[in-house]
Amino acid sequence: MNRYCASVILIIAAFGSFFACTTTGHAQTSAFSYQGRLLGGSGQPANGNFDLQFKLRDATTNQVGATLTNAPVTVSNGLFTTTLDFGGLSLNGTPRFLEIGVRTNGSSAAYDILSPLQPVTSVPYAYRAAVASSYPGSITDNQLTANIPRLNGNSVFTGPVTATGTFSGTLSGTFSGASIGTFSGNSSGTFSGTAGGTINGNGAGLTNVNITNVVGILPANPIWQVVQTLSQQALANTSYLTTNNSQVTVILPASPGLGTMMRISGAGAGGWKLSQNAGQSILTGNLGLPAGNFWTTNHALGNLAWQAVASSADGAKMVAAVSSGFIYTSVDSGATWTQRATSQAWHSVASSADGTRLAAAVSSGLVYTSVDSGANWTARAGSLAWYSIASSADGTKLAAVVNNGFIYTSVDAGTNWTQRASSLPWVSIASSVDGVKLVAVANNDKIYTSADSGVTWTNRDSNRPWIYVASSGDGVKLVAVANNDWIYTSGDSGANWTRRDSATRPWSGVACSADGKNMVAVANGDKIYSSYDAGQTWTARFDLTSNSHPWRCVAYSGNGTRLLAAEFNGLLYNSAASTSVGGYLTGIQYSAVELQYIGGGLWMPVSSAGTFYGN
Repeated sequence: MNRYCASVILIIAAFGSFFACTTTGHAQTSAFSYQGRLLGGSGQPANGNFDLQFKLRDATTNQVGATLTNAPVTVSNGLFTTTLDFGGLSLNGTPRFLEIGVRTNGSSAAYDILSPLQPVTSVPYAYRAAVASSYPGSITDNQLTANIPRLNGNSVFTGPVTATGTFSGTLSGTFSGASIGTFSGNSSGTFSGTAGGTINGNGAGLTNVNITNVVGILPANPIWQVVQTLSQQALANTSYLTTNNSQVTVILPASPGLGTMMRISGAGAGGWKLSQNAGQSILTGNLGLPAGNFWTTNHALGNLAWQAVASSADGAKMVAAVSSGFIYTSVDSGATWTQRATSQAWHSVASSADGTRLAAAVSSGLVYTSVDSGANWTARAGSLAWYSIASSADGTKLAAVVNNGFIYTSVDAGTNWTQRASSLPWVSIASSVDGVKLVAVANNDKIYTSADSGVTWTNRDSNRPWIYVASSGDGVKLVAVANNDWIYTSGDSGANWTRRDSATRPWSGVACSADGKNMVAVANGDKIYSSYDAGQTWTARFDLTSNSHPWRCVAYSGNGTRLLAAEFNGLLYNSAASTSVGGYLTGIQYSAVELQYIGGGLWMPVSSAGTFYGN
């Protein structure tokens, strides 16, 4: 038999008066006051200090929520008052019963469990004004803001709600009205109906939502804002449809969060123009606008006698060689450089597609190879007047030319070499990605091509002061330059050549993307020129208000998104496939693009359609 028993006198809300509920507008919490009457085993009212233990149970006697221990609780003439808070999740409207355990304060004895369980009556459920299963009106006094856990569970809100915190469970109904503020935290669960306002967080678990302003999410069926005016400030995670017959300027969000999205589409004849804020640019590689429009330089290395440059297929790994100096490598697209090898008269470098295998040639010296992106080098071949070297994509097939000597090829990454062709004033050689098709030029001689990895050669075109030659990945599209002459291109592996550009120039280097569509050429004491149509037309791209740059060489990444150009007794310059910082991107009528902000001032196209131009 229990030594104690209890009966319920009164249960009231936490902020209510002792004997009566008040109408004062306090924000409700899940705590409530409990007053009981404790009798001893003889039936007489108890007196003294006791330890009281409380557990909340459901109709099937399963415990709900935490176990509360209040000690000491003073009992006078059998009466006691204490405060209980099992949390909002425990009081969700379903029947609840209180189990009470009691022992003398300070005792180590087990608690005597009082019987029967005490039902939790209606007054604590006044708390459910903040966790209502249905709320028909507006909540405008932020009374939900401080106690957001009350939104957990299956709740329906039909009026405007202001709330912050972490959400779980199922929330359904209509969320609308001006007083909806910010839903922040890690949102999860099921949202049905229409939600307005701003929802921040990772949105984990959200399905079938039609929300117009979720950070990092544009809904599958977005609501498009129609722009008929000539100018519009864009909001994050919003879609815009321009309809004006004149070009519409839409200004990108000035302070986007990481992952912010936006869409723009042009139905009007004038198309659209995305204007960037200070420090912002748009990556344009997959919009058909490759590198070459805008250039930056790294002054950390200072002015050096740069002689040769090469790039991996993705432009991440780069290598540059200095005449009577060192080799330098970069693993961050030319942002930073590391000195490699020893100081020699380096004249040419080549790279495998992944940038792991490198080859370099020394004028009146040896050929060197590296299998660790330039960290270590091994001497190969003999001491000759090496002038140019080329590599297959996997780095196993190499080809090199000797000025006033022969062509040499290797099929084992430079370990062994075989003499090819005739002795000529060779100056440049290029290779297809498989190393099968080769093209080489000799100064004041002809262009020569091979379709069998250099075993046999065929002379092409005419005698010219050839300087440099480059090849597409398949060896079909070729481009060559001659000093104080023209640019020449071929679309049939060198069988026929067409003169390009509008003037003769002191060309010193040329490069080509893997698809052969994008080409770039540099002229000593002149500009950088690029072509985006396989060499048919050429445009000056870089002059820094002066034509006196001593350009020596240039390299294209295979994917066309990165360029590296070098001056002799000057600097290294990088160009990425992007608009200029603070520039703009334009789309003609019926063009559309979806952008995502990836940090560092960069917007990345996620999807696109149509024709674009950048600046």
